[in-house]
Amino acid sequence: MSNKVAQRHDRILDALAYRSVSSVNALAKEMDVSVETIRKDLMVLMQKDLVIRIHGGVGLANEKAGRKPRDVRKIENIELKRAIAQKAVQLVKPDATIIIENSTTTCEMAQALLNAPELLSTLTIITNSFPICMLYEFGALCKRLFFLGGLCSHTEQSTCGHYASKMMKSFHAQQSFISGAGISNSLSLMGYLEDDVVFQTQAIECADEPVLLVDSTKFQTDAWLTVSPLSAFTHIVTDLNREHPIAKRMLHSQFPIVFS
Repeated sequence: MSNKVAQRHDRILDALAYRSVSSVNALAKEMDVSVETIRKDLMVLMQKDLVIRIHGGVGLANEKAGRKPRDVRKIENIELKRAIAQKAVQLVKPDATIIIENSTTTCEMAQALLNAPELLSTLTIITNSFPICMLYEFGALCKRLFFLGGLCSHTEQSTCGHYASKMMKSFHAQQSFISGAGISNSLSLMGYLEDDVVFQTQAIECADEPVLLVDSTKFQTDAWLTVSPLSAFTHIVTDLNREHPIAKRMLHSQFPIVFS
């Protein structure tokens, strides 16, 4: 591979790191090469597992040390997430104050709550998610909406970091709804990013009833940061098959599983 091609590959990866997802045509224009050249470049990068093809373009395969771009995660296992979201909504208590984390699964839950407008109108919602704020018309559709300030992430469309978690400490919620990067073999919730772990840990501590939403693809996935053991949750909403060995272990340990 020539030095010129290698440099272009680095520029493509830098471009995708900045905006998560791009079309082939946009990359060709930005790199000032033909579409055919970009396709060849992307084929090489895909063979190295550095980028993946998604609807409408390409994205990084391993953004931010293990996490795929949000636009990729949003459409992955979408039917599983929607089934989990519908079940999670049934756990929401009228007149409650609830924390909803910014994740692709919890955003599906937020969307499902729109189908229960009478319930939604009674809720005080605390979130770090810009999409959820927009979904609820900045508080017009619920009783109250508090947005947790902090460092803005343009790729995650949320706030993150120390300030968002510190602000959350001011609240007491009846329920918190979070997701996660994976569930380890030791039955702990795991994460890839320190900001996520800090936020999720605080969301568990601030709520009487922490609720975990996790689809079956996340089990036996070892990220490198531990959030908490599954015993910290009052409900674990999942599509995992009851006959799966891990489901049997969880039931044997009397974890409060809600099957979607």
